[in-house]
Amino acid sequence: MGNFPLPGAASEFRSAASRYTPDDMYEFGAHLAQMPAAMLDIAEGLKAMALRTHAERPVDPRVVEALAALYQVQRATIAAAETIAPVFRKVHERDLARKEAPRTNEQEWNV
Repeated sequence: MGNFPLPGAASEFRSAASRYTPDDMYEFGAHLAQMPAAMLDIAEGLKAMALRTHAERPVDPRVVEALAALYQVQRATIAAAETIAPVFRKVHERDLARKEAPRTNEQEWNV
């Protein structure tokens, strides 16, 4: 029996998320903006699996429908992920302004 690669990929995702340490909060915010793309990649992987299963495997159509349903649920995570970076930017607007639009000698605030 061959190796099913998805559990290993999921485990690596979990491990990467657990080890993730940005250099600073500005980088963290930039990385949050990439979350929708990560969720899209996962969704597209599920879609590819559903399509290949339909085209190449002798399975009952209900199996393909179940895979397609999982794909649709994962697609919903994209919209949720799209809200994260804007929330971060809104609630940390003043913090971000220190770097993005610093006042003269902003560093003197020693924050």
